Amino acid sequence: MRTPLATPLVLFALVAGLALFATACGDDAGEDDEPTEPYALTLGTWDNDAATFAELAEGEVVEMVVGFQGLVFANLALMTWDDVPVRQVAEAEVELVGHGLTYPFVDNQLFFEEVGEGALVVPSFRVPFELPETELEGETVRLTVVVAADGREARIEAEFVIRDDEDCFHTPWDEIVCE
Repeated sequence: MRTPLATPLVLFALVAGLALFATACGDDAGEDDEPTEPYALTLGTWDNDAATFAELAEGEVVEMVVGFQGLVFANLALMTWDDVPVRQVAEAEVELVGHGLTYPFVDNQLFFEEVGEGALVVPSFRVPFELPETELEGETVRLTVVVAADGREARIEAEFVIRDDEDCFHTPWDEIVCE
């Protein structure tokens, strides 16, 4: 017959044993020990009609897009000429300089598709903004993006300006229309 103290002692011993086992296995169990292999990635814009990619210059003006569900974003493109995994994850930090606002965003469904001799994120790389469109006109954006998968990684830092001259909106049919 067990005494009332025996059950708690057995549970304590079991938990302590598991803790010792976890410590012996190390804190990085399951982590990839291989170094990440960098690759070249370029941020820009994609003209779907002309099927052309244009690299984004520092301080360039990018048109703001308002989505049909209320999301406000910049419609950008990511292009590489390296051999990379098709599906990748992007972890980014967006800084709205004039507002002193910095926030992270993650896109865990980034798909690269072959375009000519390179690979382009399809349909686009949409950078969301946490402010309404009325507060974003002329705002400077600093963007830091790390894209990674299967031991490959790319890092981009860019700065651009948002404008709302063309009244661009995203339709439910995944088209971006500007007036």
